[in-house]
Amino acid sequence: MRDALGMLPGVHAVTAATRIPFLNAPEERSVYELYSRQRDTPATAYRGALRTSNAMPEYFGTLGVPMLDGRDFADTDTLEAPPVAILSRRAGELFFQGEHPLGQQIRWGVDPYFWATVIGIVPNTTWHQADDGGIEFYFHHGQFPAETMRFLISTRNDPALLATSVRRTLESVNPNFVVERVVPFDRIAYEALWQRRLWTLLFLVFGTVAVVFTSVGLFAVMSYLVSQRTREFGVRTALGANRSDIVATVLRHGTGIAAVGTVCGLLFALAMGSYLQALLFRVSRFDLVTFSSVPVVICVVTLMACALPAWRASRVDPLIALRD
Repeated sequence: MRDALGMLPGVHAVTAATRIPFLNAPEERSVYELYSRQRDTPATAYRGALRTSNAMPEYFGTLGVPMLDGRDFADTDTLEAPPVAILSRRAGELFFQGEHPLGQQIRWGVDPYFWATVIGIVPNTTWHQADDGGIEFYFHHGQFPAETMRFLISTRNDPALLATSVRRTLESVNPNFVVERVVPFDRIAYEALWQRRLWTLLFLVFGTVAVVFTSVGLFAVMSYLVSQRTREFGVRTALGANRSDIVATVLRHGTGIAAVGTVCGLLFALAMGSYLQALLFRVSRFDLVTFSSVPVVICVVTLMACALPAWRASRVDPLIALRD
């Protein structure tokens, strides 16, 4: 089937697997006991999402997932060959705890005869709406056949135009082969991530509105505070203070207020970081762009809000200020 699909016009890569990103929910169990041949004792008691997938060669290349170390599955990895496995980076770090994983033999569970040699390491994969901190084990489909497979076809043409050809090709190879559906991978990803896209859009809109309102409010408050000190500035000027002293006084007061507010806001943002990270896609709780750009905007607005009233206050006639 793979060879037949690869001969379709515009197709340059074909693979298949039992599980693919964004289409399968994570497997959840209470505890996994992971073993290595060198120890033959539980390497660690892992609690969380563990995903296994039986894949054909070129699976990672078709998805655009690079090999971090080792090699991909090959057609020579047959039933007669020793079982092989590819691990995610997180699985390798958790399983071998600092040791080099390539060439090691692994198994999990109670089957004492199932040992697979690690031949490659790939990046951690986002399988559903967000990275759940799980680990991935990949095995060769030729060594562990499955009844249900999901083909991945990389094409230069419009995927929608390829659907009919894919169905006809698979049915011609095996009339008993049931095609559940043919759908572009972009659509699968969109259907899996639409909620997070909506959350991202809402946070972007509300965040922008909040920054605008904060800037306008900050400008108004600082201008009002400076105007309330007009009499004070008149007295200072009458006692010999020059204009630069008045401006410096206003700027110090304004930047002090802005600094306190910025620090409080950053602390609150850090406290809410874990919640936002669970809602958004690939957003760190310590996002450098956000934590650096927002304070810069606040500082610029504060300086602008203080500079104009300070410039006006420094030019007020002392007699007029005292009379008012």
